[in-house]
Amino acid sequence: MNLFQAIILGITQGITEWFPVSSSGHLALVEEFFNISVPMSFDIFLHFASLIVIIFVFWKDIIEIIFGLIKKDKKYIKLTLYLIIASIPAALVGFFIKDKLDGLFSNILFVGIALIITSFVLFLTRFAKNNNKELNLKNSLVIGLFQAVAVFPGISRSGSTISAGLFSGLDTKTASRFSFLLSIPIILGASILEIKNIGQIDNLLYLLIGCITTIIIGFLSLKFILRIIDRNKLKNFSFYCFLIGSLVVLYALYK
Repeated sequence: MNLFQAIILGITQGITEWFPVSSSGHLALVEEFFNISVPMSFDIFLHFASLIVIIFVFWKDIIEIIFGLIKKDKKYIKLTLYLIIASIPAALVGFFIKDKLDGLFSNILFVGIALIITSFVLFLTRFAKNNNKELNLKNSLVIGLFQAVAVFPGISRSGSTISAGLFSGLDTKTASRFSFLLSIPIILGASILEIKNIGQIDNLLYLLIGCITTIIIGFLSLKFILRIIDRNKLKNFSFYCFLIGSLVVLYALYK
């Protein structure tokens, strides 16, 4: 990997982590088409850079939760409980099948099919009804199950969890806020588990540059996607995912 490739991976992660198009899937595609060979830990630490972005953008929400817990405010105790419950399925899936997941990142055919599946999930949000429901034990678990499926490359985490929230009758603001807050424990957990493998990365300077690129681009893309979600335009990304997924499948079958 060279400096240019590190920047390309950083840009890819910065844009696609928050857009409902699967950052892990796009990183796998960029690494395939640019012939970039990096350990899984490189991609994981780019995700950690995205975590810095979400903390920066949602710092007020995070502070409110922390002080709410200190004050034993039932509202924030419930929200924290729901975040924990929603995090469990993905944590279990990631822990028990991590080795098999690593192999799927080099399986371009799988990534293409997964992107097509993501496109259908996003498209179906056009039929979701906003019932202004509040977060509860049931819908937080449903969102968590969708996030668990999104550990597979090509299945968008943000797209899946926001869609699950919309399918559960949440409004777009509540669904997106919960989805992005939910990314914190899953990304943090994966990063902590991967610290031991940082020695596999040949050039830590390139990793640092990739992470800085991710933070800068990620901040801009997160601000942009929040406006898109507020306008209920999430379904529009379904066409992109279907097109890219179909092209990748054809590429994988005939390369």
